[in-house]
Amino acid sequence: MSTTALLLCGSLACSAGPTGGIVVGGSATISSPSSSPMTLIINQTSQNAIINWNSFNIGTGETVKFIQPNSSSISLDRVTGAGASTINGTLTANGNVFLINPYGVLIGPGGVINTAGFVATTSNIKNSDFMAGRHNFGIAGRPDASVVNLGRITAANSGFAALVGPGARNSGTITANLGTVALASGNTFTLDLYGDKLIKLDSSQ
Repeated sequence: MSTTALLLCGSLACSAGPTGGIVVGGSATISSPSSSPMTLIINQTSQNAIINWNSFNIGTGETVKFIQPNSSSISLDRVTGAGASTINGTLTANGNVFLINPYGVLIGPGGVINTAGFVATTSNIKNSDFMAGRHNFGIAGRPDASVVNLGRITAANSGFAALVGPGARNSGTITANLGTVALASGNTFTLDLYGDKLIKLDSSQ
């Protein structure tokens, strides 16, 4: 199942950067100071923010940068269009980034993610739950989708990195010094940032 994201992305333009971003929760602005190579900056001014994207891809040489209030801030980035997300460029954030795509997520061999915390998943969450701090990802994505890392994911000290989907695989590097790394195969789950376990899979699966 780990090739699902590759196959879905192969039929799309996967190097045009994230497109169609609309802020639907909290406060943030989206700007693109450079188009060659593409640089996209998300300036988040609320502690938590939700952005719906038509697509979320980062091509080779492209950069997406999140500027957030602090290291505990979270940006929930949800793909609402068809097709998996492919990251072959660089994603940075001083806070946390949750990337949701029901079709899957592929971090390619050239993909670099450097954040305080990072979650890539096929499972969705209600806006009201996220904004209230309830990280219950109870809406399943495609049953044949995968979340695959072939690149480099680095979380800040005491941070976290999690890949969750029906198919989840890491063939790259994930680093979270004094933090937590989770690789979980499941359709729905709860993210516990403060308890003993980072990922609690839905026991009814």
